[in-house]
Amino acid sequence: INRNIIRRLVRSTNTFTEWALSPGSTKVSSLTSGFGGIIYFSYSGANKIGGLDPATNMITEWTLPGNSSKLAGIAFDPTTGNINFADSGGNKIGRLVPTTNVITEWNIGKSPLTLSVTPGGSTYYTDDIGGIGRLG
Repeated sequence: INRNIIRRLVRSTNTFTEWALSPGSTKVSSLTSGFGGIIYFSYSGANKIGGLDPATNMITEWTLPGNSSKLAGIAFDPTTGNINFADSGGNKIGRLVPTTNVITEWNIGKSPLTLSVTPGGSTYYTDDIGGIGRLG
């Protein structure tokens, strides 16, 4: 299996569109869609978040400040357009502001696995010991 590709299925025609990711990238662990149809994704072993614009075929990548390389989840914040992510290797929840390329991380002392952002902007996450938490 080539893990360096993102695929989109068009159900009406039963066809796939493929986008190749950067050489050396590792598998994508999570996807979310953002404003303007941008697809954001987390690399599970490369310490990066990517953004794919299917309309232009452009892929943008952001390298995260740490080096834990265990991104587990990613979620779009509909109130701000920001991307929140779960770094299970670094015990952090982070935020990427795509318009300014600013990345902020918060140490939560647990290994977050998945996360979700409510329409009001609250970030909830699950951790590896079965807990649910809220950032902020």
